[in-house]
Amino acid sequence: RNLLENAPTDWDRRAIARVMIEEMRHGWQMCALLVDHFGYSGKVEAQKMLERRAFENKRLHGAFNVEVDNWMDFFTYTDFVDRDEKFQLQMLKYSAFAPLGRSMSYMLREEAFHMGTGNDGLRRIVEAGVIPAWLIQKYLNKWISSSYDLFGTDHSSSAHWAYVWGIKGRYDEPKNDKAVDLDDLNDYNRNLYRDEVAGLIERFNNSLKAGEPKLYAPDIKFNRFIGRWANQKFHAKTGEPVDDRAYEEHLKQYMPTAADKKLLLDILDTEKKWIAEKTGARDPLASIGEVRKSAINL
Repeated sequence: RNLLENAPTDWDRRAIARVMIEEMRHGWQMCALLVDHFGYSGKVEAQKMLERRAFENKRLHGAFNVEVDNWMDFFTYTDFVDRDEKFQLQMLKYSAFAPLGRSMSYMLREEAFHMGTGNDGLRRIVEAGVIPAWLIQKYLNKWISSSYDLFGTDHSSSAHWAYVWGIKGRYDEPKNDKAVDLDDLNDYNRNLYRDEVAGLIERFNNSLKAGEPKLYAPDIKFNRFIGRWANQKFHAKTGEPVDDRAYEEHLKQYMPTAADKKLLLDILDTEKKWIAEKTGARDPLASIGEVRKSAINL
């Protein structure tokens, strides 16, 4: 509600409404799959999914329990956390379980809008030049590092057997003719994600004001809570180890603090041109169903 009331433009307000509608539809779609194909246990799991409430912070993954209460968080979340979802959906699209594989095309088309909203929002923020690059970088560090964890643990037996049983493929499966490393599936896809993210951020740098520090994707070892780098201390940019005493200060320099959030909210409240105008785009709600229609025959 806060984001709707404080949207920078009417286009952004309608875009976030569409994102919420489509994300709820994704949940219903997965519930339908469970009910239609998994009998009584599927109905139980679908009911549990529908009864789960976001404000209770009981989602299965950490990034999904972090508050998104300002537009910098929203744009960064939809660009990078939803991009992880794109990777997961694409891997499931190759599923040998046809009802699951077919259902992914619909959600992938909708996720493309969500990611585009976030990516273009960040571009407009960088282009406006009001929010300093060092502050933008902290939010990139926050959400991208949490997205790394969403790919799961290294050496995952679940990922191993999901591939063997044909439930899930590699992200680049149709183009990858190399023998699969069943012990490294999650980390393989995580690194593909990191490469894509780094390329997107490099494009933001083309819009930075002169003298601003270049933006970058945080090192894949930074701020991790899952996998081989979990709860270890590494530099956000270089990936070099950081000792225990220096790490607390390092986090203050590279992750958003309470003071940083206050500064950001002050900018959003007082600066009318903190984000560049959105131009030449269709009404997000006018085209909400078109992406599903275009996915029917994929």
